[in-house]
Parts: sequence; structure tokens; C-alpha cells
Amino acid sequence: MRGLFFSQINTPKKEQGAVLKVFDEIRAFERAGFEMKHVNFPPEAGRLRKTRLGKGISAALPFTYVFSKYEYDSSFAGYDFYYFRFEAADYWLTHFLKQLRKHNPDGRILIEFPDYPNTAWMDSPFFFPVLLKDFAARHKYKKYVDRFVVLNPAYKEIYGVPTVTYMNGIDVSRVPVRQPDCDKTDRIDVIGIGTMFPVHGYERFIRAMASYYEQGGDRNIVFHIVGDGPGKELQHYIRVANETGMTERVVFEGRMTGKDLSACFNHCRLAVEQLALYRRNGLQLSSSLKSREYLARGLPIVSGCDIDILLDKDFPYWLKFENDDSPMDMERIISFFDSVYSNETETQVIGKIRKFAEDYCTYATTLSRIFEYIRETGQTW
Repeated sequence: MRGLFFSQINTPKKEQGAVLKVFDEIRAFERAGFEMKHVNFPPEAGRLRKTRLGKGISAALPFTYVFSKYEYDSSFAGYDFYYFRFEAADYWLTHFLKQLRKHNPDGRILIEFPDYPNTAWMDSPFFFPVLLKDFAARHKYKKYVDRFVVLNPAYKEIYGVPTVTYMNGIDVSRVPVRQPDCDKTDRIDVIGIGTMFPVHGYERFIRAMASYYEQGGDRNIVFHIVGDGPGKELQHYIRVANETGMTERVVFEGRMTGKDLSACFNHCRLAVEQLALYRRNGLQLSSSLKSREYLARGLPIVSGCDIDILLDKDFPYWLKFENDDSPMDMERIISFFDSVYSNETETQVIGKIRKFAEDYCTYATTLSRIFEYIRETGQTW
């Protein structure tokens, strides 16, 4: 079976998580036996930045495109299915879908909608016209789209279109497993990675550290924050570290990739996932790529919410706190850390977590329902 995979990515930035995911998913389709072609409609640089007022106004007009201008080509006809990963809807996308359906009425059209119902990135008044365009266009989808692909199984239908669920996965073989380089003292190096947004909530961990030391705690804890971001969140963490007196215990590593990132992971023995997911429209279930990378590296996880890949699993290397802004208990984190590394050697811990990632985090597992849908419906074409 043949499929076209449509994306809106800046291909030169292949090391970024969202871009990597596109190429990983394409490879996963190919490994599952599908013949794939990738068609990318790269977003225009700066099109929705507030500092680019002219482009911003243009993107907000009714019949202009938000990020990328989808244009139909006759070579797109004749495929068994079409798979889209996109950011926002507009007239150009719905017109493009109409053309696909017109020239190939039997081809299945699937749109990956991972953040539904999140529209937080469009919540500012600057983006309100774009939000209106997005909603207006999406309500036309039931004419053309066969399935929305979503992370949350609670949504059985979106805008009159049935859904098929999946989970975020990674190419585990591409992620280096940890090679510990720390000594056997009781120092606790903790890592938190990501493009910083409010949902990370890393200030909760910083404040938990401060509270622990105010109460006389004596364990040596160092928190490595890796990444940057488009907004003010990183500066917020820096300010909290300064206000709480944690500047010597919170290390802002900046953006890291490749060997530098692996070296930082090698030094850390605990990982922090999202601690404030509730800030994204009240979401309760994380399917973040960072959780998959932590598992592939072989790190125990502390989170502030449920993690989909770990639910209903016998997995003793995960500690969960409440999904709110309540104080976190550092003593509880330390006890968790000690329980993990006192019962097994560090090599054993890494090996078991890595094995879990190989069993549950690969795309063959996380995208299996999509593959099944395409194969089952393809038999009736």
C-alpha cells in the first residue's frame, strides 16, 4: 500500500523534536510495510511572529494561509492513503483536501491532531483572527477527512470525524543509553529537558529544593535544566532560582544536542517530566516525547501527571505528584531515588528501563492502531 505523508516543518532543523518525529513516523510506516513518499510544505519564516507585523496581518486575513500554502499537484493522485501532520487549519488546507478527495475519492485521509483540544498558542489577542480561521476550516473536515489521529482516547469524534488513537513514540535505537560517569556518592543529579513552556512547571522542583534546604536537608541535589524556548518561561525559572537562593544548585545548560546532551544525561540519575500539564486546557495525561527519551536513556522519572505509556504497567521507576501547583515534597523524591538505587545496581536499573522503552515506546507499538486502520479499510477499497 502506498501513502503520502504531508508535513509543515523546517527541514534544516532536523535535530528538533517535532521535526525528528516526522521523519521517525515516516520510517515507522515504511518498516510496517507501507511505501511512503514525504511531501513537505515548509512554513514561511516569521509568518506568525508579532515582530513581523506585516506577515502577521497577512496570516490573519480570511483567505490567506496561516503557516504553509498547500497546493495540489497531479502527482498526488493514486495513493491509498494520505497522512497529515499540521499546526493550524485554513482555507488553503481545506481546499487542498477537497482536491485530494476529488481526484482520489477512494484514498483514505488521516490528520494527526496531537494536541486536541489545545489552542493555547493562539490564545493571545494577536492570534485571535487565526483562531477563528482555524475553527472555521476544521468544521469543514467531515466532508473530506476519514479519521483524526489523536493522543487522548476520550475523544471518539472531532468535528463529526471519527478518531483513531495513538501514542507518541521514538526510534529507541537512535537514542544512546546512559553510560554513568558519576561516582557512587549520594549526590542526586536531576535532569529536565525541553523547549520551555508553562506546562513544564520546573519551578515546582526548584521550590521543592529550596524548601528542603530551609528545613535542614543535607543531601546534595543538583537540577540540570536543558533547553530554551520562544517565551519567558526560561527567564521565569532563572528568576525563581535567584529568589529561592538555588542558583548554585540549578544549572541552566542551555540548548544541547548530540554528544553534549548525552554527556549531561550520563551525569544524571533522575529525570523530571511535566509538572504543570494542567496549564494546557486542564490536560491530565502526558504523551510527551521527553518521557520516551528518558525511558530510552534508562532514567527513573518524576512527573506531575499521568504518563500514558506507563499507565497500567508494572513500572517501579516512576514517581507521580499531583497535577496542580501544590508544593512537592523533596523528601519523597529522595526516598524514591534511594529505593530505586539501593535495591539494584545502576547498570541493572538502566537496563530494565531501557528494555521497557524497547518493548513499549517504539513506533511499531505506538502507531499500531493507525497501521491496523489503514490495512483494514484498505481491504474494502
